[in-house]
Amino acid sequence: MKKLTAALLAVMMILAGVSALAETPETPAAPEAVPERDPFDSVWRDGFDYVEINCMDGYWAVVVSLESGTRLWEYTCIMNDAQDALVSDSTATNRELAVRWNEEGSMEEREVVSAEASAIFTLDEDGCLLWKDEAGDAGAGRRFVKSGWFEGTYACDDYSLSIFWDTEDADGTMFSGYKAQMDLESENGLTTWIYSCSYDPQDDRLYAFIAVKETQEKEGEAITTVYDKTVENGAYPACFAFDGEGNLHWIDNVEQAGEGKIFMLSNG
Repeated sequence: MKKLTAALLAVMMILAGVSALAETPETPAAPEAVPERDPFDSVWRDGFDYVEINCMDGYWAVVVSLESGTRLWEYTCIMNDAQDALVSDSTATNRELAVRWNEEGSMEEREVVSAEASAIFTLDEDGCLLWKDEAGDAGAGRRFVKSGWFEGTYACDDYSLSIFWDTEDADGTMFSGYKAQMDLESENGLTTWIYSCSYDPQDDRLYAFIAVKETQEKEGEAITTVYDKTVENGAYPACFAFDGEGNLHWIDNVEQAGEGKIFMLSNG
């Protein structure tokens, strides 16, 4: 999925130190408003570790993944209104797992470490998720930041879009956030857009604060253009937002290339 060329990656590493969250993003044209999600319903991240919380019919399905997915916890939770928290349902199966992965990256083995796992999930004053693992205290000191449900592979006509979470040492600064790669292959060649994005939990969107566009014609040299928030009158180069049907919109503020294009998830 990470098909970044060396040249593009070098540019991204130099520029990704830009502070994306220091300013309130301008709101571009967007799809119709999406019904507000349950406040816990999201992917929550701390580096490459994450918590997935799905709000189901009357309960919350929770998966905690640590150490590149080799340690997993699976909980069925219910809301405790008095604590304003999700607590694991003692009548359900809650367990801690040890996972092995093969060389191809597929899950090889899931070994039950504990079938009596229990947990409490709360939100702190900054909106971060706190995980209290009552069995082994694995969540002590951990704060998970809300990151939405954007990771996956999407398609629209001849366009393909991959969105993934990445952490890299960018110009001496640790960058944690989404990367989005858009590819358009035509008879003339390949055009690729690479975005470094920040997630805004207030409106559930990704805002690209750095954009690199590379056009490689079948004959001729590649043309690379870099956009950041200082161009286009201070607007973010691009934005990604879901509509009420769960489809993804690409809002391109530089060339309006995403106008009328609706992306559907093809591989989550």
